[in-house]
Amino acid sequence: MEMNDDLRDMALNRYGYGCWEAPYWFLGVEEGVDSKRESVDRRERIATWRELGSLELDDCREFHDRLYDRLKTGNPLHGEGAKLQRTWSNLIRALMVFEGRSKDSEDDGCRLKYQKEKWGCRTSETCVIEFSGLAARSSKEEGPHTLNRAERIEFIRDKICAHHPQFVAVYGTSDREPWRKISEGAHPEIGARIIDKNGRTFAEFKLLGHTVLALAHHPLYTAPENWKKLGTTLRRLVDEAPQA
Repeated sequence: MEMNDDLRDMALNRYGYGCWEAPYWFLGVEEGVDSKRESVDRRERIATWRELGSLELDDCREFHDRLYDRLKTGNPLHGEGAKLQRTWSNLIRALMVFEGRSKDSEDDGCRLKYQKEKWGCRTSETCVIEFSGLAARSSKEEGPHTLNRAERIEFIRDKICAHHPQFVAVYGTSDREPWRKISEGAHPEIGARIIDKNGRTFAEFKLLGHTVLALAHHPLYTAPENWKKLGTTLRRLVDEAPQA
């Protein structure tokens, strides 16, 4: 892809959705992109971001309303006929269990309602951010989505230390270097690890100041049961953590 100032600016300065003051943070590798119209999708994402003020964090619903209006299609995440986004579905499941809403976590309708009305909204409780400021088909492919990775990791860590969210759930990265940087200085173990049915570690936890950090596998490739356990474990560890 040809590099330009808009692309470089977005790669450095756009982080995702919600607000930094939110108590619950979810940190992924990068947003996905429609492979069938990749160049158009990326161009319109940049244009939408500029239109909304080139902010660090956008309102999730507002951003996608504008984006899909530009793409001349209905918003499939928030509009009429919306469906659960595959990655967000299990993240929201974990959050509902964390909030004591285990029954709702099993209900697609409840999770979809949360996605449409609260997930990554500027006035809600969630901050939904990415290590990359640009969307990509895959984190394994080379491209501009890897720009400014070190600067972005440092920025996110500084934001965690400044705002003290109750938890930050990092997911989907096979490269442990971002996790190592984000959790630098954290207590190495806080007595929790989630093991999946195959005997493999699904999630591990650290405590950075007053914030519980979790590193988990990607929601697309793991069972819903693991995410319910993540919600339960986060609830316990947050309750045990020192208060800010």
